[in-house]
Amino acid sequence: EPQPIVCKWCGSLDVMKYGTRKDVQEYICQKCGRKFIAKDAPYKKQTPSELIGTSLSSYYDGMSFADIARHLAESGNPVNESTIYRWVMSYTEKAINILGKLSPKVSDTWVVDETVIKVGGDNWWFWDVIDEDTSFLLASHLSLSRTTRDASSLMEKAWKRASKAPKVIISD
Repeated sequence: EPQPIVCKWCGSLDVMKYGTRKDVQEYICQKCGRKFIAKDAPYKKQTPSELIGTSLSSYYDGMSFADIARHLAESGNPVNESTIYRWVMSYTEKAINILGKLSPKVSDTWVVDETVIKVGGDNWWFWDVIDEDTSFLLASHLSLSRTTRDASSLMEKAWKRASKAPKVIISD
């Protein structure tokens, strides 16, 4: 049995058809006056939220933009690689803005490590601090040198993120 169309903004059943946009039926709510489509898609997006979420999850699981686009096309939802890139950038920024203010619950033991990466003939040092119990990445730092100032900068970032100092630091 068909489900009634409900306004995605106010939940009203008092809606009517309002033409089409890109061959997709649009509706207008008589109560709040806002237009919408029946798809479960974020505002000004044509792709359903579930597919955007799956794309983000696939990217962070290690799939390339091309592989994600190929997978979506095979499932009948063709999306350009650049669109997937924009989703990842946009939603990652939103997540950082929302979650970046939270303080994680971490243990009193942190593991600090650094590794050298050769880029264009230059040595760059990548540093990170990870909580031993939760494996939560507290901070990372990229530098051209391997000095106590770099280590201090890394630890300051970690202390601010965790809102506390560790009792034990493990390093090689």
